[in-house]
Amino acid sequence: MIGCRVTALAVACSLWAAPAGADEALIFRWVDKAGNLHVTDRLGDVPEPYYGAYLAELKRREALRAQQGAAVAAPAPAVVPEVEPPADPPAAQPSLVDQEIARREHWRQTVAFWRDELRAATEALVAVEAERAQAALNPLLAQTPQVQATVAALDARRAEALERVGRARQVLLEELPQRARRENVPPKWLE
Repeated sequence: MIGCRVTALAVACSLWAAPAGADEALIFRWVDKAGNLHVTDRLGDVPEPYYGAYLAELKRREALRAQQGAAVAAPAPAVVPEVEPPADPPAAQPSLVDQEIARREHWRQTVAFWRDELRAATEALVAVEAERAQAALNPLLAQTPQVQATVAALDARRAEALERVGRARQVLLEELPQRARRENVPPKWLE
């Protein structure tokens, strides 16, 4: 029984990579609380706390690879050739870790934007309803054309605020979760 737990722990924290020189084909493995083995090639599918451990390990590997690349490139030739350097070196592709960090940040900003929109729309709705209640407070004044025009304008603003609230709710409760499922985004990123 103890050997099984040790093996499960080793599997839970393993990170496999392709041989050196090959494109990074990473496989992330972990064991859940029920003892089920999960395997994926996408870091975003890995749940916490394994996500943080894998992210740290990937950063460590990239730093090591960068140091090895610098060590290989360090010896300078004895004679400097008289060739002009290229105008712009080719842009390096962002690493897997950087891509995943950018992806997570994009989702965080998207969710924050729609939450802010829902809060602003709700505040606008509350303000319009308070103004409308104030305008219709006196029944004698409510019959005047000026107050009726004001109430009509407030009703239009209320309809607009209700539409904004409905749209923000729809995005937060339906559209973002559906898009997250399609893009294999962990549900925790939507919190």
